[in-house]
Amino acid sequence: MGQGFENRRCGAGDDGTLVRVHLTHNELAVLAGVGPLVGVAIGAFWNSKTQKTVSKATAENQAAAAKAAIESQQSIAERGWQAQQRQAADHRVWTERKSVYVKALEHIARGALFRDTVTAGGQDPDANYDPTTDEWVLRQVELDAWASQEVFVLADASNRAHFAWAGEFLNWKTWRAERAAESRGEVPPSGEDFGTVNRELADRVEKAKEAADLFDQRLREAIRAELQGGSAQQ
Repeated sequence: MGQGFENRRCGAGDDGTLVRVHLTHNELAVLAGVGPLVGVAIGAFWNSKTQKTVSKATAENQAAAAKAAIESQQSIAERGWQAQQRQAADHRVWTERKSVYVKALEHIARGALFRDTVTAGGQDPDANYDPTTDEWVLRQVELDAWASQEVFVLADASNRAHFAWAGEFLNWKTWRAERAAESRGEVPPSGEDFGTVNRELADRVEKAKEAADLFDQRLREAIRAELQGGSAQQ
């Protein structure tokens, strides 16, 4: 067989007929050497492509992680800022509220003393206690702005009760002044029994004072509870 070995392979000729191709030992050796090289090249190609895919995925994951970390830090910073704003607002509300409450307690004490003394027939023991309409309105506005809902409602009820007492007292005082003028002959006699009517009017004043005192007590207790508790209720 020529040089001792001959490999034959069938192939197609130009006219489509099968032809035999004769490969020598050297040709076979070359083909044998090329095969592994081709395999190595293909493997290297796929390894490179896989490495690129992995690198791209890793880069995308890192970018996503970095973005998430930034968003998380921004969220934490925003929550921290909001918490600081709420804390500052709460501190201001509580500071203003304490000042308004202390003035309200003073007003309650002086008003109660005024009712007690005047109802008993004495003179106003506090010559400086003569709040004008504007001062009453200002006090109410301050409570409206800074007081808790409970204290504001109680303060409004306390004010109304005080004015109800004042109305009953002025009515009694006016009636007594008219009877005094009657006794001096300055006005025609009314024909009323002085003792009976005077007692009825005095009772109305006393009941109004008791109601005002009760609302003052409830308001005072609510304010003291908040001040001594040290927390601003809504």
